Amino acid sequence: MSVPDYVHMLFKAAPKGIFGTTTDLVIRPGIICKNNTRLSVQASSFHHCLPRKSGLDKYTHVEVMIYGKDEDPEPNVPVEWVNNFIHENGGPEYVYYGNLQALFPLNKDTLDPPKRIS
Repeated sequence: MSVPDYVHMLFKAAPKGIFGTTTDLVIRPGIICKNNTRLSVQASSFHHCLPRKSGLDKYTHVEVMIYGKDEDPEPNVPVEWVNNFIHENGGPEYVYYGNLQALFPLNKDTLDPPKRIS
């Protein structure tokens, strides 16, 4: 069984990140896996990723922080490793913004978060 490309599916669901731009700093929502593992997966011209550009459809390496493991992000982590890690932890269940202040369940088919209500 092949592992889904969770990283790029989630990036596609939030291409502009939290601040609404694809040309500057892009901060995408955090991920909570089904076993409650929390991680941040980021890629932009301000992150340690390959290629180091904002607003791309695909990255080979991303910056990852696994909460509870350590407090420093890991630079240039292969996307395949991240997808396997998410899969081994049950797959993505929720995305969140900020310090878990806005928690949203994911659409199981598309991994799209529901639209935020202001």
